Amino acid sequence: MRIAFISPGSFPVPIQYGGSSVETAITNIAGRLPAHWNVTVLGKRFPGLKDKETRNRVTYIRMENTSQRSYLDSCIRYLNKFPHDIVQVENRPAFVPLLKKRLPCPVVLCMHSLLFLHPRALGGRNPRNCLNSADHILTNSRYLRSLLLSRYRTSTPVRPVHLGVDTGDYISRWSQQGKRIRYRLRSRFGVTGRTVVLFPGRLIPIKGVHLLLESMIQVVKKNPRILCMVVGGSRYGSNRETRYVRKLKQMARSIHPHVRFAGTIHPTKMPQYYALADLVVTPSIGKEALGLVNLEAMASGQPVISTAIGGIRETVKTGVNGILIKPSRLKHELTAAILHLSENPALSERLGRNGRLIAERFFSWDHTARQYARLYYQIHSSRKGRT
Repeated sequence: MRIAFISPGSFPVPIQYGGSSVETAITNIAGRLPAHWNVTVLGKRFPGLKDKETRNRVTYIRMENTSQRSYLDSCIRYLNKFPHDIVQVENRPAFVPLLKKRLPCPVVLCMHSLLFLHPRALGGRNPRNCLNSADHILTNSRYLRSLLLSRYRTSTPVRPVHLGVDTGDYISRWSQQGKRIRYRLRSRFGVTGRTVVLFPGRLIPIKGVHLLLESMIQVVKKNPRILCMVVGGSRYGSNRETRYVRKLKQMARSIHPHVRFAGTIHPTKMPQYYALADLVVTPSIGKEALGLVNLEAMASGQPVISTAIGGIRETVKTGVNGILIKPSRLKHELTAAILHLSENPALSERLGRNGRLIAERFFSWDHTARQYARLYYQIHSSRKGRT
């Protein structure tokens, strides 16, 4: 079978210095599809990357980095010259009507958020018409599927398939290998004997980092051995200091020895930060469709404190692998939750071990790729049956 992915073009694929869940998903799923399939990923050109190359059995074709319409036209010309059995568009519903008009094969739309269904992103197109133009729609959570159906009432079949995590790269801190790595890293980072609270993610208001720092001011009064490590930048792959980032650093000054800003970290180094932590806090106040960082924390054997919102509720369960707090209660309950886990190592271990088992069983990239492959088989078989 011949499968083509059309990336949004915002960041390189495969991931180089950073990217959203979209580029992460393409990178991790494309190479895990059946070995005998012909898989192509179309994207834009970026410095240091060839116009065409093959990695991990996946062919990457990179178009000139121009406007979105020119990029889409280039993708269509390539796909007409080299036909594929199925074309999947990642998070760009505006692309679908023209692809359906000019390509003979089924078009699958994979939605990672509702951001690109806003009028400005659609360039005047009707969002429901864009959704209805697709043959199938994938969403990264049941929550996002319910939003699509309730807001836009699309007639296209919508199937939720959770994204995943590489359970080989992210090693449980409770395994023998994980314990050795953790001991070495905690010594190297100078955090031996401290309880490390990790925030991994973008430094933007909807991620709730300010709420975490407000809580840390209270936490360190009761436990001065706690350290909060903030990993991430204002944008994927960027350490640009926005007004919000400056606000966060100003907040942290009063407890400076207890907060470290690590900045943007290359994706390959993120497992190290999870390994040296004691718990992960992701206090999002936006409508998270899923939350990949929670899956990474789970795979690392870390208990997760997060918000009972959006697709996060499909991955984190209170008393099972973490603690969920209602958004309206974050200011009142986050401090207590951090102290509760930091003072109960047996509970943290149980939640962390459970998280690892859940990640292995339900949220590995291999599991995600198998679900994608089953859908592609169904689409392909159904099409062959009609011809």
